[in-house]
Amino acid sequence: MQKKKNVSQMSYLIFALFIAMSMVIANVQPAAAQAGIEVEFTGTVTAIDADAGTFTVETEGGETYTVVPGEDFDFTTLQVGDTVEVDGTLIEDGNVSALKVKVEEQDDEGDEQDDPSSGYFCTQSDDQHPFGGRLSERYETDYETLQAWFCEGFGWGQIMLALQTSLITGDDPATFLEARSAGAGWGEIWQGLNLIGRPEHAGPPNDEDGDGKPDFAGRPEGVGPPEGVGPPAGAGPPEGAGPPAGVGPPAGAGPPGGRP
Repeated sequence: MQKKKNVSQMSYLIFALFIAMSMVIANVQPAAAQAGIEVEFTGTVTAIDADAGTFTVETEGGETYTVVPGEDFDFTTLQVGDTVEVDGTLIEDGNVSALKVKVEEQDDEGDEQDDPSSGYFCTQSDDQHPFGGRLSERYETDYETLQAWFCEGFGWGQIMLALQTSLITGDDPATFLEARSAGAGWGEIWQGLNLIGRPEHAGPPNDEDGDGKPDFAGRPEGVGPPEGVGPPAGAGPPEGAGPPAGVGPPAGAGPPGGRP
C-alpha cells in the first residue's frame, strides 16, 4: 500500500517540478518582448497544455516562449522533447501567437539532425555554451559531461529533460539519453518509470491481493429480491372458480348416427 502511495506522489511530483522549472526558466525572456513584434525561433518543447491550447518552447539560447498555435493545430502530433520551428507574433500577455509550427523530423537513431560536433562549442573548451553553463549550475553537473552529450548530437532541451528525470528518479541521466538514441520517446520513457500514464494501482476493483482479478468476483452479499417480495397471500384462482354446475355438452351430442 505504501508503494502505491509513493508512486502516486512521484507522478504528481514530476509535473510539479516541470512547472516549477518552467517558471524559473521563464525569467529568461527575450529583451524585445513587446506586443506586435514578429518572432521566429527554434527550440525544444518542454511542456504541453492541450486543454489551454498552448505549449512551451525553450531555445538553446535559454529563452522561453509559450506558444499559442492555431485552432486547427493537432496536439497529438507533438510531444515533450520535440524540436520545433515557430513563426509568430508576440501578443500582450507575452505569449506567441503562432502563424506556423513545424515539428522537425528526427533521424533513425532519434538524435536531432544537426551535427554540432564541428561547431564552436565543441571545438574549444575555453568558452562555455550559455545554456549548457546554466544547466551545469542548476543540476550541479560537470559542464564537460554536458558538453560531451551535446557534441554527440543531443540538443540542450533533450539534456535538460534527462537531467530533470534523473533528479526525480535518482537514475543516471545517460541511461535516458541512450533510450532516446534507441528511438524511445520521452512519454514512453516516463511511462516505463511509472511517472505518467496508467497508475500502478489502476486495476480491477476489489483486487487487494494484486493478482489482477477481483477478490470478490460474484454476486455481492445481500443482493436478491427484497424480503417478503412474492405473490400476495391468498393469491390464486377464486374459491369455486370453474365451469358452472350443469355446464357440459348437450345430452345426445356426438357424431351423427352411423358414423364411427
